[in-house]
Amino acid sequence: MTKIVIDNETIDLPLLGNEIVRDILKRVGDSLDSDKVIIGVNLDGEEITGTESQRDEHLGSFNRLEITTGSRKDLAKATLISLVDFHADLVKELEKAAAEYRMGDDDRSNKIFMRCIDGIQVLSRITATTGNVMEVDLRTLYVNGSSIQENIEKITSVLDELIDAQTQNDSILIADLIEYELQPVLEDWGQGLEILASENAAV
Repeated sequence: MTKIVIDNETIDLPLLGNEIVRDILKRVGDSLDSDKVIIGVNLDGEEITGTESQRDEHLGSFNRLEITTGSRKDLAKATLISLVDFHADLVKELEKAAAEYRMGDDDRSNKIFMRCIDGIQVLSRITATTGNVMEVDLRTLYVNGSSIQENIEKITSVLDELIDAQTQNDSILIADLIEYELQPVLEDWGQGLEILASENAAV
């Protein structure tokens, strides 16, 4: 029988015998107070938090399922720390895309840039969600005269220009827009995330 442990305490959860891991996670999540969420999942010593790994496997295939819970704000803080690292990686990818456009390798640069666009969308969505959970108005967090919210809006405008440049197959213009328009706004955005993370680290 699988031992189910929630916040270091073994619980006796009535089972039918045909449950998959996902079923148990849903039952536990639904039973939590409104301010709490599952922040960690471990199966037989393997950390699967944040992944779909093994969640559709039969619960009986495992000896131990450990679940850690925490407040939504704690989860938001942890997410914010990861977001700062994600942002740094995104800036590096943009630098790589601009360099490839300048060398004229359109196929390679387009692939890199499309990954960057996906990354920007993820960054925007998670920044907004994290701000909401932490009850921070992104319109009031300023870096170099612009708020994070204004930077998000600026990036949308620059992306429109980049799409036009791609339509014209103007690789040099694309590289210039990335280097001189997109990256500076993203750098300010990153500084805002770092401020947000440091201000809420001890809250």
